[in-house]
Amino acid sequence: MARIGNFIVAAALLCAVILGVFRVMEMVSSANAPLKPQFSIKLPDWFTSTGFKASTFPEEMRWSPDGRTLAVYGSTGKLFLLDVGQKQVSDSNIYFKGGAPDIAWSPDGSMVALGRINVGLFRVADGKELARRDQFRYGRCGTAPRQSVAFTADGRFLWVACGARGERGNYRAAEKFSVPDLELADSVDVEGAEPDHHNYTDYERIVVQDGRMLLTGTLVSCLKQNAPVDFAPGVPNCQRFAVCHDLQTRQRCFPNFVIPRPSGANYPYDLKLVPGRPRLIVFSAWAQAPAGPDPAFEIRDFAGNLVRQFGMRKEFDAIGPRRFVMTGAGFVIGTAGHHSDPKLGRLMMWNIDTGELLQNTRTLAASLIEISPDGRLVAVQIGSEISFYSIN
Repeated sequence: MARIGNFIVAAALLCAVILGVFRVMEMVSSANAPLKPQFSIKLPDWFTSTGFKASTFPEEMRWSPDGRTLAVYGSTGKLFLLDVGQKQVSDSNIYFKGGAPDIAWSPDGSMVALGRINVGLFRVADGKELARRDQFRYGRCGTAPRQSVAFTADGRFLWVACGARGERGNYRAAEKFSVPDLELADSVDVEGAEPDHHNYTDYERIVVQDGRMLLTGTLVSCLKQNAPVDFAPGVPNCQRFAVCHDLQTRQRCFPNFVIPRPSGANYPYDLKLVPGRPRLIVFSAWAQAPAGPDPAFEIRDFAGNLVRQFGMRKEFDAIGPRRFVMTGAGFVIGTAGHHSDPKLGRLMMWNIDTGELLQNTRTLAASLIEISPDGRLVAVQIGSEISFYSIN
């Protein structure tokens, strides 16, 4: 019995040592983590007509050009302004209908533009609406997700991505509006992938790179009209292309190329240009059920050649990818969240040159993510809060 007792004591001590080692390893890992938590903040609650209190969830957000303010569109249809230095949220008196919009700041930070089905221009100081174009997308532009709005460098004009919604051959890619009256000043029409195919676009983004205004996105080219845009497995006659157009020269950044459909249940969900390199990242999402390695990220050159894959399903532990940003130093930071369990999420970071996973932090379900203009802070929606991390 004494021997058994000694064995139990020794085993307990060994377990304690092992747990202690793991805790030390976790502390070391946390100490060396590239992303370090700074603070979190929650949008103000709102009250129904019956007095019931409910949470306001962030639905879109964007940093101001000086990096001092984060504009956050909430589930109540209001735009909030978060002073990062003071860690305070204020109501901007800006209310916008039509679903979570893309947000654009004017270069001097004095105005914000919101665009989805409607397009609105507002003064930041007092929330005054300067101009609006209602049901803009019902008139000429498509209604696919994540269409983008962006100011020109001088702040005199606003570009709005249109997107195709079934047109055959050419389609309207973007329209340019004068500021502050939002009168039509110019437009850009582009060719589809095939002259006799129907075009559908989604996840468009207007970015400024090397002084050029570039419109990127995915184009689905279908032989038959009204074919599913996401061309689920088994749907014939559709191909998805990576596209990019210079809005000023009206030239393509690179020839359209087909994004191959990976195995399993994942599908191309978004793409972004890699800063300073002739590369782009194709971002994919997948079903929750395991179905193979399914990389979340594919780096391709401008000819469409595969350079690298990373962010494999096993790294996410079957929790679906949501959004990502890139740093100028060559790192990818991504969020993940379970489709039915708000307690399961991830904040992750990879080296873009090697594909190495550098950090994998367990969180509540995470989605929105935006990096500050100076690349030092990243704002992340985790659950109903916005958390800020410094980037080492």
